[in-house]
Amino acid sequence: MPPSFASGSTQQLHALAAYVSRVVPIVRSEARQLRALKRPAGKPRALAALERYLRALPQAVAEYVALAAAARSANPQRVASAEAALRASPLSALAGAYGLRSCASPGATVS
Repeated sequence: MPPSFASGSTQQLHALAAYVSRVVPIVRSEARQLRALKRPAGKPRALAALERYLRALPQAVAEYVALAAAARSANPQRVASAEAALRASPLSALAGAYGLRSCASPGATVS
């Protein structure tokens, strides 16, 4: 689990805001690209799992945007709330349910 920045200094929160603000366009782009992929043929159960994952993507993007805004405001309570929302996101579990191993590992990237 990543560290919490909720008790960070104003300087640390502003650094977090800058970092997450650079991450948001990447997350948006990846979500857009995943949603644009042609849906594979498959069993209805697997396709339903994929659809649940794809429907959850916009909320995950919104949670990263909320974290950036909370960090920019240097409000520890808002940062804690945004961090909690990201940790509680079902996105990784939904990815794993469909078999997207890399997407199922929080923080994982593929080169």
